[in-house]
Amino acid sequence: MPINQLTQRRLDESQSARNLLTKVPVRALRNEQYVEPGDFFANYAGALLNRQIDVFDDAMLLVGNDRVGSACVVSRGMIEAYALAQFAVEEVTRAFENAPSGSKVEKALDITLKFTNSSRFKKSEQEKLKNGVFKLEDYKFTEEAKERMLAELGNNVHVLNALRYLYAREKEETQLNESKHELVYDALSEWVHPSQTSVWLTYATSAQAIETSLGTITLRDAAMNYCSLALHFITASNQIFQHMLEVANVINAASRSEELR
Repeated sequence: MPINQLTQRRLDESQSARNLLTKVPVRALRNEQYVEPGDFFANYAGALLNRQIDVFDDAMLLVGNDRVGSACVVSRGMIEAYALAQFAVEEVTRAFENAPSGSKVEKALDITLKFTNSSRFKKSEQEKLKNGVFKLEDYKFTEEAKERMLAELGNNVHVLNALRYLYAREKEETQLNESKHELVYDALSEWVHPSQTSVWLTYATSAQAIETSLGTITLRDAAMNYCSLALHFITASNQIFQHMLEVANVINAASRSEELR
């Protein structure tokens, strides 16, 4: 089957899966009187689902308007969001299962909040404050922001760790030495950053057609193919969302059990 037909079929499958998804409300749990520990993970699950829906919709909007290069930039975020969901399940579940009896819920909640509050920018600002690059008095921070910065509550769950986990799982399942997901991510990264692909080849139109075993493939064909592979993760978005909700329910059940002791 020609690559363009494969790409379109993949996009059609992805759009069908997207049509079955609905964004879920994400709550500011600190404003509520009673919140069970697992609700924090369920809340994060909803936010990640919404993120995947938005990335997909935005990328498809660009594809529909033939803004393929920009679609590649956006669609890379689909792989990151999905990988983060998978990684969060792994890390929270492992923390819960490996913790001693009586502290399982606390450990799971701690990891959940690290994911939820992950911010490379805030962690960097904390380090600058600690190293004397600026003082709190230099800016008009809220009292809450001051408390958080002084307590160094900002942390960074690096997306590369989530991607490595995704790649490792794929290779374990396929028994191959190379990850297809990694190849797609790296190819899309060529469009995100200034590179031979995104800068020179994009505008040197005479160099865009390449003879391959599949026939002549243009730069646009290849870019659309990679976009469709990334956006196809939407077909598994609900599955990982439901898995995260199951983990949240397990945490809540353990919390209630601890309260009865």
